[in-house]
This record gives sequence, structure tokens and C-alpha cells, in this order.
Amino acid sequence: MIDCFLEVLLRINFEDELKYLSQPQENELLNWDAEIYRQSIH
Repeated sequence: MIDCFLEVLLRINFEDELKYLSQPQENELLNWDAEIYRQSIH
């Protein structure tokens, strides 16, 4: 998990403003069929 976090941090330009997902966008990703399947196999 730390490897994934590091990969994300290395790609962030800290001079740019970060844009966060809204709650509906987050829910859409969490309830996406591919995500539900991914969670079911682990």
C-alpha cells in the first residue's frame, strides 16, 4: 500500500491546486462494477 501511495505522491505537482472528488463522484467510483468485483476477489 505504501508503494501505491508513493507512486501517487511522485506524480503530484505540488505547485498546482489539487482537485478533490465530490461525495457523489466518490460514491460512483466505489459502487462501480469493476470496483465491486475487485473487492470481492480479495
